[in-house]
Amino acid sequence: MQTIRTEVSRRDVIENYAKYDYRKKHSSLSAPDFEQWDWSNADAIDAFMCESGLKKGVPAGFELWDEVSLTVDDLRECAVVDGINKKLGTNMRMLGDLDAQGFLQEWQPPSHRDWYVSISSGTLPDDIGPMLLRPAVRCESPAKYYIEDGSGRGAALVKHGSLFNPSAVVAVGFLGKTIDRESRFMFEHLRELLRPRP
Repeated sequence: MQTIRTEVSRRDVIENYAKYDYRKKHSSLSAPDFEQWDWSNADAIDAFMCESGLKKGVPAGFELWDEVSLTVDDLRECAVVDGINKKLGTNMRMLGDLDAQGFLQEWQPPSHRDWYVSISSGTLPDDIGPMLLRPAVRCESPAKYYIEDGSGRGAALVKHGSLFNPSAVVAVGFLGKTIDRESRFMFEHLRELLRPRP
């Protein structure tokens, strides 16, 4: 994983994420008026995210992020939402483990995705959008990171990783670095990340 930029604000991250999400899921709607949002308050941002049909929680839960380039090997070190592995009949969460044990062979995205057609033929989509990552917690071990990727772009890239040059950048992402300790979501769902690392 190579760092492109450091100390990226959560506003920049959320605006990037929202533009991609609206192009893909809400193409008939205008993007939110971000000028009206209170960017100093994670809970207020989460409320705006919900009103706008965007995923709340982690995007607002980090005040600062690093923009990073990702290879397939980087994605192999990421855990995914437990809905994916449960559907595959395993407790494994890390993409590299799921791939090594053959679980990804039967995996497909939940519905038709143009990006999956491209990836499965060895071509990177023109617009894959930024991926959002955070440090992994214990239940996601041995993964280093968790990828906010319910649609499965990361899983698709790992599944078809042999079609891509191992050193090639296959995606750009944002890695959460500075946690907002006032975030109710982080306190309720990711309290482990609030503790100092040994």
